[in-house]
Amino acid sequence: MVDACAVCLSVMILYEAYAALAQHWGGYRPIHDLPLASLILACVLVAMLARSGAYRSSAGLLRIRETARVLEASFFSAILLLPCAVSYSAKAPVWLLAAELPLVTVVLILEKHAIHALFERLRRKGIGSRRVVIYGSGSSAHMLYSALTRSPKLGLWPVAVVDDGAPTSGALASFRYPSDVGYFSTSSFCAALLTASKADLVVIASRSSSEESSRSILEACSTAGVEVAYAADTGCGNVAPVDYLDVDGHLIYGAHTVQPRYLYNISMRVVDVIASASLLLLAAVPLLIIALTVSLDSPGPVLFRQRRVGLNGKLFTILKFRTMHVDACRDALTPRSSSDCRITRAGKWLRKASLDELPQLFNVLTGDMALVGPRPEMLFIVAEYSDQQRQRLSVKPGLTGIWQLSADRSAPIHENIHYDLYYLKERSVAVDLAILLHTAFYAMNGI
Repeated sequence: MVDACAVCLSVMILYEAYAALAQHWGGYRPIHDLPLASLILACVLVAMLARSGAYRSSAGLLRIRETARVLEASFFSAILLLPCAVSYSAKAPVWLLAAELPLVTVVLILEKHAIHALFERLRRKGIGSRRVVIYGSGSSAHMLYSALTRSPKLGLWPVAVVDDGAPTSGALASFRYPSDVGYFSTSSFCAALLTASKADLVVIASRSSSEESSRSILEACSTAGVEVAYAADTGCGNVAPVDYLDVDGHLIYGAHTVQPRYLYNISMRVVDVIASASLLLLAAVPLLIIALTVSLDSPGPVLFRQRRVGLNGKLFTILKFRTMHVDACRDALTPRSSSDCRITRAGKWLRKASLDELPQLFNVLTGDMALVGPRPEMLFIVAEYSDQQRQRLSVKPGLTGIWQLSADRSAPIHENIHYDLYYLKERSVAVDLAILLHTAFYAMNGI
């Protein structure tokens, strides 16, 4: 209902703008059956959104999937309504019909993000949500926590984490939960803790070490009157992301393998070439100004060149504006703070605005990189990759990606592999365009 109202509202806004302009400049033609046309458009878009899964109670990482679904629904709606638009062009200007669907798409994206923000605020205040205690540690607990907090429409809000001491590694092992989320050891887990946390549900995110441990968890939950749920344990370890299938209530899972997507690859290569060439032309003057600034700020070359690992392990030379002093530009870990002594004065604001990455548009144009994909890593880091991390080499590295839009972008790329695994599984033209839209929004807000 909200989506349908948003569509009708956008139609009315565009029509009122047309009426005001046309009456001022001349050529105004009243559209008497506008309510019927807006209702048809709303019905088709809502049907396409339902087809794409927009109304399922599922988690979506960083709202990328929601934006992608709106883009998919708008595309298929445009195809379905094209015959209607052709016949309707006798009643309305062609530009008005052409502008309507893009406007509706923008309105729907903004509406869904506003609803997401509203739900998140309500959940944080405990309104309309079930309070969840996560029993587990490391990547399992962290990823479950992230999924729940980033999907407030599920109505499950984590309020505490019980660390079961399972073996962990990397950044996920050292992940620090917010101060308003309780963090306890297994020795503290009891009915009193669940009662004090006002928990409604305990989700066990990793296997218990023994039958006795499992029994004590269930007894504590039963005493406190709290429900218990289990996060699916695939048994696949750290080898691959997982596909799930629900068959009459039985969850079947299997290792997900990255399949070649020829039509998607061709489509995105066309987008990469057109977009990178256009951006290089539009940014020609700013690029020259930045190059001059870098040259005058400190001695050394304007561009920083470094060998990186690309698609299927192929090496290529990545291009950036130099942001560090020449003697510091070696194969070392990237600075994590603007106060790093290796960074030049110009480099500080270039890094902050991500303008140092602009020369990578040449890498996109030549085909070594794509606009969207996992970030390219240095050779000495890739040499230490696990089988799981090596999967990110199965697609072209990108100028931007899900990791850059996350709160974990300050941590090393290879320690946040779950973002890349999500992208490998969900990538599509719509997802890539959604990531680009989110990146543009972040860039405009200086994030």
